[in-house]
Amino acid sequence: MEKYKYQNEISQMMFVAGEIAEPKKETTELVEDIVRSQLIEIIIQAVALTHKRNSKTVSAEDLIFLIRHDKQKVYRLRAYLTWKEVRKRKDEVGPTGPKGDAEELVKEAEAPRAKKRKIKFSWDILTSLSDVLTDDEDDESEIDEEELEANEELIQRLKHADEVTKTMSKEEYMYFSECRQSSFTFKKSKRFRDWCHMGVYYDNKPAADVVDILGFLACEMVTKLTETALVIKKEWENRTKLEKSSSVVAATANTSSSSSKLSRMTEDDRYLFKRLPGEQAPLEPGMMLDAFRRLQKTEKFFDKFRGGVARSNLSLI
Repeated sequence: MEKYKYQNEISQMMFVAGEIAEPKKETTELVEDIVRSQLIEIIIQAVALTHKRNSKTVSAEDLIFLIRHDKQKVYRLRAYLTWKEVRKRKDEVGPTGPKGDAEELVKEAEAPRAKKRKIKFSWDILTSLSDVLTDDEDDESEIDEEELEANEELIQRLKHADEVTKTMSKEEYMYFSECRQSSFTFKKSKRFRDWCHMGVYYDNKPAADVVDILGFLACEMVTKLTETALVIKKEWENRTKLEKSSSVVAATANTSSSSSKLSRMTEDDRYLFKRLPGEQAPLEPGMMLDAFRRLQKTEKFFDKFRGGVARSNLSLI
């Protein structure tokens, strides 16, 4: 049985997030192991939630409840579910239906000033008071402010994609667009369930929405890991440059001019096949492990009843 089934998809997702087009195999395999372990943890926690509410089926709300503290991710998931509903309604209209009906659905979702139907969750305080509260302009402005705040990370990713694609040729841009459509679950639902061992931890067949949300979260994990690893890579490179410059200064003070000239040469300059100036080095597995460690860093809390530091679960990326 093949252990790594999503190497191509992960490479494409990492490329969109800022990595080179052909990352190291060891790095992509490590990312796949991390994402699989994270999905298994999500499934275990979601099944535990279903038992607490005396149910046998995992719902979409159970998964969203686990990431409720990450407002930006919840907002992106809400937008994903909204557009999924639009596509579903458009498919229900069908090619034989009126063309205007399908176009009206898309315009309704894209309208910037139109009143949007906000997806509500059962744990929101205002959800239970929705029958009493009235819809007014203040509520709409408050929703817009929340969207702008939660959409900040998405805007930064779009700006990065715009900067990257400015110098691309037509063929490169077509490949980049293809990579942006990479998915864990699109037309691969059974393969995805087998890959994350869903049948081991969940007895029932999951709903399509649950599988789609898990696939969405998996894509978010790959992007977040890559972005954090790129920051760590830059820190490592700056540290290496600082160490080399300090060694050059020391060599200049203690050695002759000929030896100091040799010490000024970088490691790449001493070999024939050195890296080109504009060429980007791939992410190392150590950088990805450091990224995972940083994303796992959580504040320790004290157990009020038994004393001491309480054991925390695996943090979700």
